[in-house]
Amino acid sequence: MVRTRPPGRWASLRAEVKVGEDLGPLFVEVERHVQDQGARAAQPPVLVVHETRSRSRTVELLIPVDRAIVPSDRVESVSTRAARVASSLVVGSYEPLPEVVADLRAWAGRTGREVVGSPWYVYLRFAAEEHLRLPEEYLTAQAEELVTEVQLELREP
Repeated sequence: MVRTRPPGRWASLRAEVKVGEDLGPLFVEVERHVQDQGARAAQPPVLVVHETRSRSRTVELLIPVDRAIVPSDRVESVSTRAARVASSLVVGSYEPLPEVVADLRAWAGRTGREVVGSPWYVYLRFAAEEHLRLPEEYLTAQAEELVTEVQLELREP
């Protein structure tokens, strides 16, 4: 589906990680930083994959906030603008996510649209540590109940 992603306000942490590395500790780091400031908005977190190389990738974790936060040495406050995106929902395992990105890119090409920017993975249902006190509607302990929205920003023809 093609839709408009609304503008957002986020706590952002960028990092270079090994391909396949568990991103859980990075999400916990940003979530704690946001919660320490009482700024967590009731929206899902996002992973943006900016660059992938053979053994590593540059990622950005975005945790929604309801106001600007005081930055740390690794976490900063950022805003994103509204954007037209190609979007696809994936239920269950994260394994098919790269294939979904490839399929969305192929679809965009076939329909005369240009993909711009990096893929966004919006975690609509995910697993998280209880002590983070995240909005319950986003949490599940069952792998088959995970829901991820893959988004690719489009430049319309």
